[in-house]
Amino acid sequence: MKIRPDMRQLGLCRYCPTLCQSRCPAGFVSGNISFSPWGKMSLAKRILDGELAATPAACAATAMCYECLACREACNHENDVPSNLAAFRNSYGAQGAAVQIPEEERYDQAKAWALLQSVAPTWRMEDATQVLLVPGEELLRPDSAHILKAIFVLLDLIGDKTVGITRDSVLESGHIAYLHGHGAEAMAQMKQAYKRLGRYKRVLFVSPHSLSFVRLVWPLHDLDRSKIETSLLEYVGKRIDFSGAGFFPHTVAWHDPCHMGRHLGFYQLPRDLLAWACNRAPTELAHHHDRSQCCGGGYPMVSVAKETSLGTARLVLDEFKDTGAQYLVTGCGQCVRQFKSAAPDAPVLHLFEVLATRSGL
Repeated sequence: MKIRPDMRQLGLCRYCPTLCQSRCPAGFVSGNISFSPWGKMSLAKRILDGELAATPAACAATAMCYECLACREACNHENDVPSNLAAFRNSYGAQGAAVQIPEEERYDQAKAWALLQSVAPTWRMEDATQVLLVPGEELLRPDSAHILKAIFVLLDLIGDKTVGITRDSVLESGHIAYLHGHGAEAMAQMKQAYKRLGRYKRVLFVSPHSLSFVRLVWPLHDLDRSKIETSLLEYVGKRIDFSGAGFFPHTVAWHDPCHMGRHLGFYQLPRDLLAWACNRAPTELAHHHDRSQCCGGGYPMVSVAKETSLGTARLVLDEFKDTGAQYLVTGCGQCVRQFKSAAPDAPVLHLFEVLATRSGL
């Protein structure tokens, strides 16, 4: 990630023959070359060079990004398009580059804490806990309560007696505000979370979005928590007993979330967990691993172009149908939400929901 746009990378994109066009979900689904990495980076470069004024209308296309990193596969220069665009939106937010956060995407800490309390076992609500669970903004919403419940079942399943929740579990990492271009708000959220999370020996992040932001962006602002933060996925993977026969008697296809895969590099562990649960390796979608198709739930794109984002989700669902598997499993709450929004009856599960079935619940 970047604090300010890289003028060299912006320039390389401006004069590139758009090799990445086919891999950018925003450009591909919309059919608008202005929303391709070339179009967005060229636009930012023209504004930075003073060729265009940074009006809301001129800056609008720079928000048409999922932060999925798929464009890097086709880029001979390995340009970090999402980071440059996010840095541009934050640098020029006051002039018109910032994106308004829709009401349905706004996060309410009080409501999030009430939801978390309603699904967590009472004994895990311990202010003195030294291992803190942080679900992340995407999961702390009513339509993800079933995933939160599965997480606590899974913690019981692995015999955990240390992970707890406090009001700090619902702190904002800053990633939603940052990606929308609200730099000052994002920085305030980052500093507050950095200070509060320093009270714990270990912080377990569930959301790949939150974890990637904490690992990759916080250190750029001298807010490094790498010595205490980890993912719940890693925590569970190190403690699960892989002995015994499979317990999920269904065929599944695995979807690699962008932030879990391309951002954080978690490819093999979720596949190992599913192979154990199902007693067979998960079926691969047509696009998988570092070529995985984005679910369309990345910010700020999901805020500015809802129909295009749902069209992107349908690309993944079409790939899933072609596999013949019974369930589509993913490791990101935002992906689950997107797939369900695009097709409410789609058989989509979070990885932790699959693992939690071992308890018989």
